[in-house]
Amino acid sequence: MAATKTSFPKTDVSYYWETVVFLVEDTVFKIPKYHFAKSSEVFESMFSLPQGDKEAEGNTDANPIRLEGIQAIDFRRFLKVLYPSQIPWREDETTMDEWKSILKLATLWRFLTLRKFAIDKLTSQEMDVTERILMGREFSVSSWIKSGYSDLVSQDGPLSMETAKSIGYEAAVRVFRAREAASRNNLKAYTNRRHGADLGRYVETEFADELSRASKDGAVYQQEEEETSSMQSPDRRCKVVLPWSSDSDDSA
Repeated sequence: MAATKTSFPKTDVSYYWETVVFLVEDTVFKIPKYHFAKSSEVFESMFSLPQGDKEAEGNTDANPIRLEGIQAIDFRRFLKVLYPSQIPWREDETTMDEWKSILKLATLWRFLTLRKFAIDKLTSQEMDVTERILMGREFSVSSWIKSGYSDLVSQDGPLSMETAKSIGYEAAVRVFRAREAASRNNLKAYTNRRHGADLGRYVETEFADELSRASKDGAVYQQEEEETSSMQSPDRRCKVVLPWSSDSDDSA
């Protein structure tokens, strides 16, 4: 009697995911490895390093990948958009603080598409003027810096000490100089920006160096995203689609 061959089921190409274990502060997270491996330059490089004879970090709760300097609340918010627990995912229910956490970690770990997505979402929300400038500096978003300074230049009355301290005294002096330039050249435009000339040119002149630096640094992220996308095969580009992407299967 002939022996029968034992057949084993094959694993699906797209939906057979490895998991990875992270330790953030005092909390252990076990999640699909997929988006970290495919959508982040930082983690893609980390996961490709040879492990030798040692047990690979991230395979067990006892040997997690430790994310030093990261807060658990930020990481949890980040995972909310990568691996939404609700279907369909409601991006309109994501708060501004959550988007800030997402932007911070997406920038840190080079999740370039997610970084752009978070910037777009925060741009559409009402951010405090000072916060807009500070976040624009931190994350190299020149449009936030420019709009923040434009609002300060157009405001009536002196800047508060708190605002001056937050944005830096040199920047505060430049705000006053931009106000003077706007007032000198077109008083009506300065006192009524809605019906007057655009204040942008005064801000661009006074803060040219800062805006240029932010613009150049921000362009690096965009260039990296475009290069990464162009280097990927059509098949891989399909696989790295995230749950919030307009290119997802549901929208096809």
